[in-house]
Amino acid sequence: PAAAPTLSEMFTHFTQSLQELERQTSVVVNLAERGLNMFNFSDGTATVLCILCSGLASLVISLFFLVLCYLDPTGKWLLSVIGLILCVTISIVGSRGQKPDPFQGSSSGTRQREDSLHVPKTLDRIISFVPNTPELSHRYIASRIQCLPQNVGSRLQVTIVSAKNLRKADWLNDTCADPYCVCKIVGKPNSAITTPVINNSSNPKWNHTETLEQYIVGDSLLFEVFGKDLGSTFGIIQALGRARLTSALFYPNGFNEQIQLE
Repeated sequence: PAAAPTLSEMFTHFTQSLQELERQTSVVVNLAERGLNMFNFSDGTATVLCILCSGLASLVISLFFLVLCYLDPTGKWLLSVIGLILCVTISIVGSRGQKPDPFQGSSSGTRQREDSLHVPKTLDRIISFVPNTPELSHRYIASRIQCLPQNVGSRLQVTIVSAKNLRKADWLNDTCADPYCVCKIVGKPNSAITTPVINNSSNPKWNHTETLEQYIVGDSLLFEVFGKDLGSTFGIIQALGRARLTSALFYPNGFNEQIQLE
């Protein structure tokens, strides 16, 4: 009598069975995904090609049965040929039907597993021009995300109204600065917009409206107020304050309030 399989052999067989089940499931699911995507225009070209091929196949089958009905109205010859084909097929399959020992990795067992997936693999290769789900995901990432230029984004209209009680720019002469405001998207310095300069004012009113490019939902805005001290010898530009506005405060309903400069 044959010896009982050891625990290690049983565990190895169980692991191999799981791997084989995963492989078979992958082949069947892949084929099913391609079949579902054949006619839902996931790929327009592939869908049109499938429709044309289906129409052509239907035409050929219709012509075949039309000719067959004309040559064999009673169907005797047709049934005889179908029976002969079934008998030959069953005999061929039966000659290969020796069941391998489940605990021995014989070549016949491997060949039998390969044969069980032969038809799905063949069909999958035939309709490989139809994308499956991983291929559709890759196409989306490659065409919609990776290929987008870095400066793509929405446009955001910003109006900078005024500022109040700005500090003096020149402490020695106790004069007001010539303030202006810069607004930009945090992390995108090329998106900055700048107001005109208001001369000698600690309460400037700009009422400046401009459009920010490259805005993406979630971006924060940074407002910086500078003062041109034109009365000094070197015309020094001083930072008078800054404030940050997060996206949640102004998107999507806008923002029409004062913000405190730091």
